[in-house]
Amino acid sequence: MNAGMMGEIIGALIITYLLTRLVIKLLEKKLTKRKSAFVAFFAILILVLVVTPFTFGFLYGLLLYLPCLILWLALDLFKAAKIKSEDNSKPGNPNM
Repeated sequence: MNAGMMGEIIGALIITYLLTRLVIKLLEKKLTKRKSAFVAFFAILILVLVVTPFTFGFLYGLLLYLPCLILWLALDLFKAAKIKSEDNSKPGNPNM
């Protein structure tokens, strides 16, 4: 793997991270953490599908950005599940 490819991967990670955080921040009051993670994933995926054919080419852009988006989705879902389990384990919780 050459330095140019590593730069593209790191750039894709940073771009997708910033875009997903922006969407999640905008939706935090309206949706749960889990739903906002899915909405951010699909919104940024649509953006990638629209923009990358003009820059990298459809397939290359999809292969570059999709794993990054899946990584952030998995981390967001893990974080949402962790927060939910911590809320359920608090004393005085009626769901216990």
